[in-house]
Amino acid sequence: FPYMEFLALLSNPARAKAYDPSRMVSHELLERLMHAAALAPCCVAGLPCWHVEVVRTEEGKQRLGNVFTQAPHLTQAPLVLVFCADTGKAKAAAMPPLERAGWADAVAAATTVRLAAVDTGLAVDWIAEFDPAKLRAVLDLSVALEPIVALALGFEH
Repeated sequence: FPYMEFLALLSNPARAKAYDPSRMVSHELLERLMHAAALAPCCVAGLPCWHVEVVRTEEGKQRLGNVFTQAPHLTQAPLVLVFCADTGKAKAAAMPPLERAGWADAVAAATTVRLAAVDTGLAVDWIAEFDPAKLRAVLDLSVALEPIVALALGFEH
């Protein structure tokens, strides 16, 4: 992978003004993106302290629209991934100062998925402005999962 291609990948904003509703993100492509996430660096070798919620249904995306009030159009993406810090796993590592390991691991996984998605031709919007407590409630997440960042993914219209 030549360095200049990597720089081009990093500099590609790949944001969608609108998503193509006729082109869904396939299950196979989602699996490839999750495989990339699993390869992301983590604070404790062999113990990634993150969790991802996959939102594909219209009902689920409508509920997200109540949380992503700064950019409700992002719920029109065929796929939304919500990356969470898994504080339960981070505490299980029991090696201070790993309280923030889940946050760092979730960002690393989301960044890796963003790069992999852009490389496959997907448009990706990074969503970080939301109320974590509200998002936790909408997704019915356990208290051990702290929403950190979401990615809206799809093919640009």
